[in-house]
Amino acid sequence: MASRSSDGELITAVLRFFGYFAPRGSSGIGKGGQEALEVFIEHVKKGNVGGLAIDGPKGPPYVSKHGIAKAAARTGAPILLHIWYAKSNIRVNSWDRTIIPKPFSELVMIIDRKPIYVPANDSKEHLEQYRKIINTRLLHLTYQADQWFKLRDQYPDPRNIPVPQPVPAPYHPPNKRKNRG
Repeated sequence: MASRSSDGELITAVLRFFGYFAPRGSSGIGKGGQEALEVFIEHVKKGNVGGLAIDGPKGPPYVSKHGIAKAAARTGAPILLHIWYAKSNIRVNSWDRTIIPKPFSELVMIIDRKPIYVPANDSKEHLEQYRKIINTRLLHLTYQADQWFKLRDQYPDPRNIPVPQPVPAPYHPPNKRKNRG
C-alpha cells in the first residue's frame, strides 16, 4: 500500500516499474486507508504476495497498526517480519527517521525465524493482541539490526543477538547537519 501523497506516487511508480501493484490510501479519516486495505486483502486472497510498512504513514515510528493483523486474519496469509539496516547511512529528518544507505554501505537484513499466523477474527481485542505480538517481534528484530555491526564477530547470525526484556524502543536521532557557513 502507498499513500495518496506525492511521496506515495513516487513509491507507486517505482513499484509499478518492477511489476508490483500498490493500492493507494493512508490512515486517517477520508484518506482511503480502509478502502486500500480492502483492495490489498482481496489481492492477497487471490494468491498474490503482499507487503506493508506496518507503522503507517504518520507513525509513531516503531508502533505497528492494526491493518497488518486485520489483513492476516482475513486472508489466512502469514506475516513474515523483516528489517534491514545500513552501516553507513543518511537518516532523514522525518517522523520515522528513514535511512538511505550511502553508496557501497554494508547492509544487514534480518528475517524473523517464525511467521505469525493470525486466526480469523475481526474483534478489536483480537487484533490488538496480535498487533502487540507483531510490534514486540519487530522491536526485537530492530534491536538486533541496530547492534549487529558492533557484535557480528560474536554473532554471525544477527537473530542470535540477545535482546533485553522488555525490548527497548529504538533511538534514532536525525543526522546532525554540519554548519557549512
